[in-house]
Amino acid sequence: YVVEDSAGNRTERTRYVTVTFDPSLIGDEFVPNGDFSLGMAMWTTTTGLEGGNATFEVVDGELKINVTSVSGGLWEPRLENKGLTFEQGKFYEVEFQARALAPRAIHVQIGELLDSAPWFTNFKTGQTTIFDLTTEMQTFSFVFSMSLATNENGAVIFEMGTVPMSDGTNGTLITSIFLDNVVIREVEEFDDEVAPVISGAGNRSIV
Repeated sequence: YVVEDSAGNRTERTRYVTVTFDPSLIGDEFVPNGDFSLGMAMWTTTTGLEGGNATFEVVDGELKINVTSVSGGLWEPRLENKGLTFEQGKFYEVEFQARALAPRAIHVQIGELLDSAPWFTNFKTGQTTIFDLTTEMQTFSFVFSMSLATNENGAVIFEMGTVPMSDGTNGTLITSIFLDNVVIREVEEFDDEVAPVISGAGNRSIV
C-alpha cells in the first residue's frame, strides 16, 4: 500500500496474503489435484537450474505453462506431482490431456526424484514416453509395469526442455503448453512391448 499526502509525505506498507487449501478437498485420486481445480496445490516446479524457465498458472481450468527458455536436455523446465505410491508387480496407466500454442513435444517420466546422484530412479526403464503436442487438445496415455520394489516417493513428471518431436525436429520450444486431467490408474494387464535393457555390455578387446 502507498499513501501520499498533499505535502508529498509518502508512506508504504506491504501486506502478505497466504492462501491455503483444505486437504479434504484433494480427494483420493492417485494423482491429487490432477485436474488443477485447486490451482497449483500438490504440484511443484523445477526451473532455472540449467537454463530452463517457465511460468505456471491455472487459466480456465487448465494449467498454462509459458515456456520462456529451455535447458539443452529434456528435463527443464519441469512440473512434478510427488509422493505417489507405486507397488511392485502392478501395472499402471498414465493419462493426461495437453496442447500447445505451436507444435512441440513433452517428455513424461515416472519415478523417484533423488537429492544426489544419480538424481532419479526410473520406474519404467527402457520405455521412452515423448508426446507430440499440437494446437488441439488431445488425450495421451501409456502403460508401464512397476518392476522395482514398492516405492512411496514416486512422481509423475512433465519435462519441457529440448524435447525432440517424432520427426526429429524440436518444433517450437518457446511457446505455451496447456495441461489438464492428469490421471494414473491401476490396470490388470497390458501388452508389454518394451524390450529388456542390457547394461554394462560394452565392446572389449582381449589380447
